[in-house]
Order: sequence, then structure tokens, then C-alpha cells
Amino acid sequence: MSNRVPDEIKEFVLKDLSKAKEFQFKLKKLKNEGKSTDPVSIIKAYQEINKKRDAERWDYAFDSYQLYGCFRNDRYVFDREDYFIYYTCSGPCKCYIKISADLLTSPKEIIECADALDEKKENEALQAALRKFCSVAYTAGNFCPVMKNKGGSKGTDTCWYKLNKYLDANKEYDGIEFAFCKKKGRGVINDLSNRDASNMFAMFEEELTGQEIIERLMLRDYFGKNYLELKAPQDYADTADEFIGFLNQITLPIIKRSIRIHMYSEELDYINNKDIDKWAKKLFKEL
Repeated sequence: MSNRVPDEIKEFVLKDLSKAKEFQFKLKKLKNEGKSTDPVSIIKAYQEINKKRDAERWDYAFDSYQLYGCFRNDRYVFDREDYFIYYTCSGPCKCYIKISADLLTSPKEIIECADALDEKKENEALQAALRKFCSVAYTAGNFCPVMKNKGGSKGTDTCWYKLNKYLDANKEYDGIEFAFCKKKGRGVINDLSNRDASNMFAMFEEELTGQEIIERLMLRDYFGKNYLELKAPQDYADTADEFIGFLNQITLPIIKRSIRIHMYSEELDYINNKDIDKWAKKLFKEL
């Protein structure tokens, strides 16, 4: 692999809300009204839309889940009517277990903290860092199938919070059938609101360690010690420099995960982590 980022990877990594067909009516309205269409403004406009389903179940996000190698067997059905993945039980019940999706890190509080810190948008370095993050906040690298959409306020709707709390690399996790069918009973298998978040990432047929789940969902870049020790966005909003460093730290893993998703989709025998790191840093600089 060369240091140059292939065009198809760059396009995949940066495909976001602005390219989604479901957002085109809003984008056209912004342009007609002469309003900004920078990445931060696009996310704020998305937040104002009255949506039947969130962007993690829009076409462009749903397409990315079909690239995951771990879902390439007949037990997983991608339903384009309601945009859920369904797992088919192996037992006599033959029921379908619904798999939803979520943003790994929501941009809502992050944008609010940046706005509070730089209300008049006079700190260009801070605004540039915020635009970089918002450029990838709604891309494939920040979308992930989940069994329980566990978000919230005050810093809990972030990847490092969810992974710290619900995905232990050394723990054994139940297979999807036991956790959401045999253990719970058929009556609640598709009721997302009643699920236990402790099995948030347990969507595979066999019992797996957290480390195996991390590899299948291409989450390895989020498991560095410094990343998992991140705090709520509000805790970094004391100074612009501190918040800029925070934004840079949370942006790069999203880019790297997008590259990994694309690479797995090509069914390569191995992934050259050094080149992925180079590509991600190059794309980060170009944002």
C-alpha cells in the first residue's frame, strides 16, 4: 500500500449526512436560503428534522453494516423496509432477533460545549477542530450495530463511556440467542426498550470474549488506555486548547474505523495497520 489515500477509501471515509439521500431536501433548503452548509451547520440542521428513524438506519449507514465480515452468513437478514438487521434463531422457535444501530459518539453535547466555549466563533483553531470532528461524526466509522441503543446526556452518549461500561475485552459474552431469546423469552426479543445494556454488543451466534467482539466490530482503535479514560465533553470545556486536543483525540479513531470497514469489505487477507494509521492521519489533516 502506498502513502497516498486511494480515492475510493477517501470517498467512503468522508461519506456523511451531506451525501445521504434522506438529507437532500434539507440540504437544498439550506442552500436556497443562503445558509451555511459547513459540517457543523449540517449536523445542527439534521437535529431539527422530524425523523421517522435516525441516520444510523438511513441507507448510507445501513449499506456500511453489510460490509462487515461478521454478518456474512444466512442467519443475518438486512431488512430494507424497516432498516433493522434481524438474526434468525437456530432453534424450533425460528424467531427473528432485532439488531438496531447507534452512533458511537453523538455530536450533540460536543457541539454545545464548543459553542459555549466560543460563542462568537472567533477562535478559528477551535472551530477548525470542531469542523473536523463534525465532518466524520455521521460517517461509517461512527455508526455501529447494537443490541441496545444506550445513549443519554452528561457525557454518556459517547463511545468511550459505552465501551468502558458495556464491552470488557476479557469478559465472556453470551451468544445472541441465549441473551435475547432463550434467557428473555420470545415475548421480548424485539422490544429494544426492555433489553439489558450489559449485552449491548452481543450480536453473534457463539459465545465470544469481548476482545473477539472488538475485532469483529472493528473497534480496536478505541481501546487505547488514553481513549477509554476520556471524560464527559463538558470536562474539557475550560480552555480552548484543552477542547481542541479533546476534539482531535476523538476524531482520528472514527476515520481509522471507517478505513477498517472498507478494508474488510474488500476481503483482504490482512490489514496493514501502519498504512491505515498513515492514511487516517493524512485524511485528518485534509479535513
